[in-house]
Amino acid sequence: MLSDARPIKEGTVTVNAAALFFKQSGEGSALLLLHGVGPDSRSWSPAFEDLARDHRVIAYDRRGYGRSAGAPRTGGWRQHGEDAAAVLRELDAGPASIVGWSGGGNVALHVAAEHPELVKALVLAETGLPLPPVATASFLRTLARAKLEVRLRGGRRATETFVRWVLSEGRGRSTWDGYSEERRERVLANAAAMWSDFSMRGRPNLSRAQLARVRCPVTLLVGDMGQPWFRRSAEAMAGMLPDAKVETIAGANHAFNDHQPERFADAIRRGAARG
Repeated sequence: MLSDARPIKEGTVTVNAAALFFKQSGEGSALLLLHGVGPDSRSWSPAFEDLARDHRVIAYDRRGYGRSAGAPRTGGWRQHGEDAAAVLRELDAGPASIVGWSGGGNVALHVAAEHPELVKALVLAETGLPLPPVATASFLRTLARAKLEVRLRGGRRATETFVRWVLSEGRGRSTWDGYSEERRERVLANAAAMWSDFSMRGRPNLSRAQLARVRCPVTLLVGDMGQPWFRRSAEAMAGMLPDAKVETIAGANHAFNDHQPERFADAIRRGAARG
């Protein structure tokens, strides 16, 4: 699939007093990839390499994650959004299509609402924005149990429990169980940043009024074999955004890159082309 893979450049960009690790590859219309809560920019492979065949693709580790510095609690989700906007400016990559996976979608929405000149289109892959309880009750219950486990058993153990649930494939199976020890460790090493993102101070706080300011096209991606609340959440969010559509990736759960990497990359291309 990637016989024409492009070279990857890695570096560090300093924004808002934090040194953030980034990588970029390819040429053409810019795509900024924002990872979710738990993993870091490495989670974008192999879609990163696939998309670089026809786009300039940029991914970075959000502050406190992976190889990036910076206290993750500082400013909460708003800080993550301001970081993303600053990365686009520092790398002279705007306007770009922004792809937010899971919690990265919260960051992408902030940029689109507060810095519309930097954004052509959004692609949100099972994003984690809190919505009315009817859409996210099961998620909020699981998150509350996991927060209790953080206090009782520590962040790493709670991280494993929570991620296993998020990556459910149904019937008691989870994509997490098939990960190598090295790959699990990547996520567990980000436990402090993850639970900072889930802290009360760090909760996404985009209001309906802010969502209404997102004028660019938004594509909401969901898998058909994972947690059903992701679809309910996407459908609820589509009703709050001026120009949004929901697209299903068959044969995938929240771990799109593990189950259907080519379909995932192609869906991102379609969403970006709307901008």
